[in-house]
Amino acid sequence: MRHPLAVIVSVGVVFLYLHLFILPATPVFTWGDQSIFLDEATRMLRGELIYRDFFEFVFPGLDTYYFALFSVFGPHAWVPDASLVLIGVALTWVVSLIAAKVVKGAPAYLAGLLFLTFPFQSLLDGTHHWYSTFAVMAALAVLMESRSRTRLAAAGALCGLAVWFTQSRGAGAMLGFAAYLIWERRQRRASWKSLLVQEGCLSGPFLIVTLASNAYFVWKAGLERFWYCTVTFVLKYYPAEPYNNWRAYLGPPPHFAPWPRLIEMGIWFAINALLPLVYVLFFVRYWRQRRDSGEPWDRLMLVNLAGLFLFLSVAPSPGYSRLCAVSPPAFILLAWFATRPGWLERWLVRLLWVAALALLIVEPIYRQTHWRTVLDLPTGHTAYLDRGSLERFDWIRTHVKTGDYFFGDTLACFALGLREPSEIPFVTASDYTRPEQVERLVNDLEAKQVPWILWYSGLDRPLPHIRGRSHVEPLHAYLQRCCHLAKTFSNGDQIWQRN
Repeated sequence: MRHPLAVIVSVGVVFLYLHLFILPATPVFTWGDQSIFLDEATRMLRGELIYRDFFEFVFPGLDTYYFALFSVFGPHAWVPDASLVLIGVALTWVVSLIAAKVVKGAPAYLAGLLFLTFPFQSLLDGTHHWYSTFAVMAALAVLMESRSRTRLAAAGALCGLAVWFTQSRGAGAMLGFAAYLIWERRQRRASWKSLLVQEGCLSGPFLIVTLASNAYFVWKAGLERFWYCTVTFVLKYYPAEPYNNWRAYLGPPPHFAPWPRLIEMGIWFAINALLPLVYVLFFVRYWRQRRDSGEPWDRLMLVNLAGLFLFLSVAPSPGYSRLCAVSPPAFILLAWFATRPGWLERWLVRLLWVAALALLIVEPIYRQTHWRTVLDLPTGHTAYLDRGSLERFDWIRTHVKTGDYFFGDTLACFALGLREPSEIPFVTASDYTRPEQVERLVNDLEAKQVPWILWYSGLDRPLPHIRGRSHVEPLHAYLQRCCHLAKTFSNGDQIWQRN
């Protein structure tokens, strides 16, 4: 087992390095929500504190992680890219490790390769989702062999760590493991007392880690503020944006340009079809074949329930990125389904191998030969691959000085060493942005005499199905009163400069 796992890890390192670094060692300018957390980590380097000085609705795990890395290595562009390589390889390894316990032979390692080449490489965005999922998968790996008290305690602690990165992810995994213990008690006809002991061994460390990991931030920001940001806001206002509620499922697919990216369109369809269908199909197969003693039903049920509850943790807003993040158990079960006897299964496993191996070759070649321009930024030499967004970024780079206040673009703030002037880094045309936040933003813009403000074109053309009304009119009025239009980009975004 060790030799195949070593091969999987080595392949993962090479594959992801060629995705995230242009040879020999130039980091790629990566997009996505990770820019919010990178920007927040740099704010923490300047002495600011999450929740107290700037708004965030997830628990502080990822901000603290990036803050620790930047404290050691500095806020350089290669740091988040290297972190993505590490977390991607770690997830691929743990998926392969778990799959090897339920699938025999080479197909056991197909699950890891499918995860690496399907969801992970199509969503190279170093947000809290991947880190919380890794903690959950590590907990699942701990419980695969047995459910001893020590292993349950370790799994509970790992779920607490997952909560520190994503509240719903760790809580969903805990419910999945708790449900599995109930199922296992029934199968083994164990006593209710033994079940209660097991549940206590699981939940006790979970609560301890959850409370201990957040205690410092609750102390500094105050319990009321912490609760509003991480609970009240999430329940009441977070779903206001259509990509934060059920409408996100099967929403607009990502934009894929040349023909190699048509492969990614297929990945998008595959992941949306796989979740949650594979869990339902497993229950059907289990009901029909549960008396087959040749299958490790206990381990398979553990994987299935963990995956199902991970899916339920994102079901209120099942966007593509969230589905990718909770997909590892689904790929383990897919590999198991592909090894069932039958002509359809034989063709399926061949097709999956061909797809995974083709992507291992095609994607790095495409990335290394794709158009790019290398920019010398305050965060270091960085390869910029997106022609479409270069216009705005290049204008900001040449007009705004390092250290200036700039509002509206977290990625530019991180890459160019700019400072955020207020508690929120952007505004939206929905209830997601609260009126009191806009009021404080306008006050901060005036008090700090912020010279540059980005007005996102979507504020004039709100997304359909948003909840509530827009509260950004005071900001628009402030721009008209105190600023002048400095630049309008081809996509409609505007830069306003203080008079």
